[in-house]
Amino acid sequence: MAAVCFVDEGVEPVLDLLQNKGHVDTRFVAAFAYGRGIIRRKITGQSLPNHGKQKCDTDTFHGGRYAAAHSQYFSNTLGKHFRAPDLGAFGAFESVLPASRKRGAQNATWFEDAFCCNIPGVQRLEEKGCHDCDAVTLGFNNPSHHTLMLDLVEDHARSWQLDKIMCGSERQGAFAGAIGSASGGQRGDPGRLWEIAEKERTHD
Repeated sequence: MAAVCFVDEGVEPVLDLLQNKGHVDTRFVAAFAYGRGIIRRKITGQSLPNHGKQKCDTDTFHGGRYAAAHSQYFSNTLGKHFRAPDLGAFGAFESVLPASRKRGAQNATWFEDAFCCNIPGVQRLEEKGCHDCDAVTLGFNNPSHHTLMLDLVEDHARSWQLDKIMCGSERQGAFAGAIGSASGGQRGDPGRLWEIAEKERTHD
């Protein structure tokens, strides 16, 4: 559930809809995401739903963290730059979790291993392709990437009353990259698919 849903329609009406019509007993709140398929009003090429604002948010969508961060859990300075600007001061966890818990529902969060290329300093963690260009994905073997993901999980686990935490990743494996496979049945240039580059080590 994207934070924009609660901003568009209100926390209580959305929870009413889930409880009374959907009989949903667990809410997965996407409070950290850059992927447009998760956190925006609609996916490109699909129609708008029959509720909420009837407009696309392509011009305003940014992505990032839609809840407060607690600096004591972030040893990696990148964590300071995640706050999403597109919904103002709205906090998904702050607004949704207490109201949801009062209804007897379980609260969960979902976040993904996807980042925006304009986060200050993120280039140090990005993978590098065979053509010596940077990817928008972060290197799995980069130790600072490990630290960053662990910091996110620790903040979620210690700062909020969550029953579940789920992290998603839509990365392809090494063989799929080597043959130029891409999502949606498309084909890509294997040289532009990303090898692991522990670039953090070169900056120390």
